[in-house]
Amino acid sequence: MSVEKKMLEKYDIVKQQPDFYDDVVNESIEVKSDNAVITTASQVRLHYRDGNSLIDLSDSYLQFQYLETGESIRLNHQGGAMSLWSRAVLRINNVIVESVDYANFVAMVKHNLIYSKDYLATQGSNMGIKAVGTTRAEAVGTKEYFVPLHSVFGFCSINKIVSGEITLELTRGNILQYGLRKTNNVPVAHDINVQKCSLWLNRVRPHPVVDNTVKSLMASNVASEFVFPSYNAYYTGSLNSGQSQRILTSSERILHAFVVCLDETTDNDGGDANATARWTQGVLKSNNNIRQLTMRLNGTASPTIAYTDLNTHGKSRAYGALFRLLSGGDYMGGIGLSRAEYDNLAIVPFDFRGSPQNLSGSPSVLELEINNADASERYLVVVQTEKSVEVNYSGSQAIVRVH
Repeated sequence: MSVEKKMLEKYDIVKQQPDFYDDVVNESIEVKSDNAVITTASQVRLHYRDGNSLIDLSDSYLQFQYLETGESIRLNHQGGAMSLWSRAVLRINNVIVESVDYANFVAMVKHNLIYSKDYLATQGSNMGIKAVGTTRAEAVGTKEYFVPLHSVFGFCSINKIVSGEITLELTRGNILQYGLRKTNNVPVAHDINVQKCSLWLNRVRPHPVVDNTVKSLMASNVASEFVFPSYNAYYTGSLNSGQSQRILTSSERILHAFVVCLDETTDNDGGDANATARWTQGVLKSNNNIRQLTMRLNGTASPTIAYTDLNTHGKSRAYGALFRLLSGGDYMGGIGLSRAEYDNLAIVPFDFRGSPQNLSGSPSVLELEINNADASERYLVVVQTEKSVEVNYSGSQAIVRVH
């Protein structure tokens, strides 16, 4: 099969075309931020515009250079390079394709759940991720990270080509969530500065004859429909025993939800209370106070029999459910979070794929029900939804419609 056929089928533009040439080149284009100063900018914007280029977002990357400005502060290792950003938005031709709220928390949960040990030790390390329980003890200085776009946006996990304008917006989070203290006394002036933020786009360059064929097809209103997984996080208030919290999601099609407790310990160990307590609030932890946990999607409970005794032996049931969900029936490969690590990071899974679909078109409602032993805790709920999208190649721009 010629490369032209492979390319057309890969991007689902057409299924059959005559053979032409086997020449195709992928090249990386660096898109630098629009900001004049990005050191502590509240929002960083990356904008690319070229109607004649074919861009494959599934093989594109974000590049970050961070400077830890003091020996006492470190980037939150559970979320890696994405720990710094609380929101990420992807626009194609001025249309919002995907937005990720609490992108830093989503990254922390996804890294612990999705990637294998081998991946975490290789590309995961390149993204700044450290294993659960690892201490950030390396020397202070400039750190560089490369983050694949598909690890941030579900839309970019699908092999499709787009053209026209591509815009990425990253909103800086709160230092309480992205900063971890290394020493007891943390000067308030210490922070993590952004020295560089670039978007590396993969431009597909086929042979000129193939290029003309592809663009001719794209100009003829060829449409490609597919679905992609999207993640968002919701941050609860402090919940006491027997309390619940309703979450109004942004989608009517929810596949899974994952609940984990956040560490908000006030650690006044000799330094200024406001300083030393600042660097612990964004860490995922295992909660040993939960007696019972369940969720309801549009009034339907999951699981039918609630998780119980999560502070003791009930963790084994929750881990078994997590393993079955993530392994997908492949019991040889295992999952990224070991059973021993699960004692320090209990992520409780909920599978809603069998729940009645919300056909009203309105957002779905999740209700988290907690029964604690005695503590008041805040919880993180990461929701995986399914988005339907149509890419219509009309003229020189890809028109994206997300349903």
